[in-house]
Amino acid sequence: METDERYPWDDLASVEKSLNVDQFPAFWLTCLSGLVQKNLTRYYLEPYGLGLPEWRVLCFVGSKRTVSLREVNKRSWMDKGQISRVCDTLEKRGLIKRTPDPSHGRRHVLSITEEGEALYTEIIPIARRHQASLLTVLTKRERRVLYECFGKIEQAASAIGLINRASHRISDDAAAEETRAAPTLKRRA
Repeated sequence: METDERYPWDDLASVEKSLNVDQFPAFWLTCLSGLVQKNLTRYYLEPYGLGLPEWRVLCFVGSKRTVSLREVNKRSWMDKGQISRVCDTLEKRGLIKRTPDPSHGRRHVLSITEEGEALYTEIIPIARRHQASLLTVLTKRERRVLYECFGKIEQAASAIGLINRASHRISDDAAAEETRAAPTLKRRA
């Protein structure tokens, strides 16, 4: 069966040998994310002095009113350091408030301030319009399929991540054991 070059993912058995980097799903998703950010999202966030990471956190807090840092990390896939820096920025601007979690002494919860609520309420309809305009090139059926595909890709990436983390832990444990068992070299003075 002859493959159609327009669809490089058709024959997954040969993908390992034939897929170019610019055909990797991760490459496409990263590029599309950057393109949307550059040509769409940036234009409705910049007037408010927000970048995408700040907007993402403000959206989580704005839509839930109170949210744990852990939940932001879990749902946004941002790393903890980035979330902390973004929260510092939003807190300094008076848009969110970070307080200790009463149910867990070491954790914090985020809540939106009145100023943050006003900003979120002003931006969210603009963001929704812009995001909807991006989807107008697709039929209703295509939008549903795309949404389902995103969900499947998220589940697959999460599952692969769990497997990779587990195998690295095993590898790390094995490496640590080898290091402990290996003879140590004395440093020369």
